[in-house]
Amino acid sequence: MIQRDGWCAPGAVCGKAKRKEIRSKAMEKKNKVFAERLMLTRRKDLTTQAELAEMVGVSGQTISAYERNLQTPSLDIAVGIADALGVSLDWLAGREETK
Repeated sequence: MIQRDGWCAPGAVCGKAKRKEIRSKAMEKKNKVFAERLMLTRRKDLTTQAELAEMVGVSGQTISAYERNLQTPSLDIAVGIADALGVSLDWLAGREETK
């Protein structure tokens, strides 16, 4: 592969693939923040996964998957989770530091 600024070594990730890899790592980090904050806030509020699931219209297993960072909620479900837990969606998603 050839990069704009020069040669790319065999087996190296360059150009579009490199940008995609960087975006993917950034999304993984954001998803991890969401998962951690979801679990911590739910536990602090003494809400079970089943109770939260009922409030937002998903299964308890789905909430568990969100907390373990195995799935990412759709926007409408994420908004419902934030509302149910009384926090901002920006905080839950790691976009701000204050709830």
